[in-house]
Amino acid sequence: MDRAITRAKSLVEIDLNALDWAELADSADHGRWLRALDDVERAAKRTRDFLAEIVREDWRRCENCRARLVTGRSDARYCSSRCRVAAHRKLKATPVPLELRKLPRWVRYSTKKVPLQANGDPAKSNDPATWSSYATVVGSIEGVGVGFVLNGDGIGCFDLDHCIVAGELSADAKRFIAEVNYFYAEVSPSGHGVHLWVKAEAQKGYRRTVDGVQVEFYTTGRYITITSNALRLT
Repeated sequence: MDRAITRAKSLVEIDLNALDWAELADSADHGRWLRALDDVERAAKRTRDFLAEIVREDWRRCENCRARLVTGRSDARYCSSRCRVAAHRKLKATPVPLELRKLPRWVRYSTKKVPLQANGDPAKSNDPATWSSYATVVGSIEGVGVGFVLNGDGIGCFDLDHCIVAGELSADAKRFIAEVNYFYAEVSPSGHGVHLWVKAEAQKGYRRTVDGVQVEFYTTGRYITITSNALRLT
């Protein structure tokens, strides 16, 4: 990486040293100044592109142990068969249903809940090119967690806020949950809310209070965090 940075610096110097700074300083020719500005911008762009390529190469790491991949295969995901087996065992152990895991609609997210791609670049809930497989985002170290993107294909999620107090689910929330035909339920990242995953046709999302419970419901146009902390009702 040090060699890459040195090379990036040299790209800038080659372009900028070609300019006659002393002559420019005495020049009143605005056209020459604009051309010089173009040279500076080209040097900056060349450097950004070069470093971005280096970062992309350096980011390719084993999805299980995070060791850097040295194989020339562009589709390699693990550094060894041992890591491949270990990663598959982890996937089988998760409570997240296969119905969600099998779909390539996963993202990472930051501490501010901003969606991220597995490589740390920004992700968008309306751009499939920025989504990944479940295995890919679980293997990433970017951000603080993973999320699933809703795109109106029959999956929806109820988000119940502030319904867990001192580790106990409120009575109102229990009654609400009992009326919902969900296929997966888990505790939200805050530890105070619940996400109920359901089958639902695409529809406009809403936020309202239902029988004392703060409820949000969405089927498309956003991602929902996944904690793998399955809700256990007693």
